[in-house]
Amino acid sequence: MAKSDMFRNQHKELLDLVGKITPLLNPQAAKDKSADIRAALTGLAGKITMHLQVEDTVLYVKMLADPKAKATAERFQREMGGIKTALTGYLGKYATPAAIAANPASFIADTQGIIKALGERIKKEESELYALFDTL
Repeated sequence: MAKSDMFRNQHKELLDLVGKITPLLNPQAAKDKSADIRAALTGLAGKITMHLQVEDTVLYVKMLADPKAKATAERFQREMGGIKTALTGYLGKYATPAAIAANPASFIADTQGIIKALGERIKKEESELYALFDTL
């Protein structure tokens, strides 16, 4: 079992939640199912928050203490700050079902951007960050 297995499993859970949101990214669903979408976003935000807390308390603590991993860990933490800021703004903008239903086109575009950023981050963590973590 690799040290990063827990984090990789959390990524699978995040992507499963994204998979439940993606089919709802159309104007009609954004209007008719905005409460379901908001509930799914709440679940996704909770999973992301939990994942980041575990990374901060387990993965980054170990990596920052290791000279060969420190620079990579610092870079990933710095990059994550921008993603967290974008996600916080997004969740605030669409904090209610009414906010989702009020502007479906904007909601869909913003959600696609968040999903893309999340997917890219997951790929990068799994190929670079976790690969290094597993060697420590």
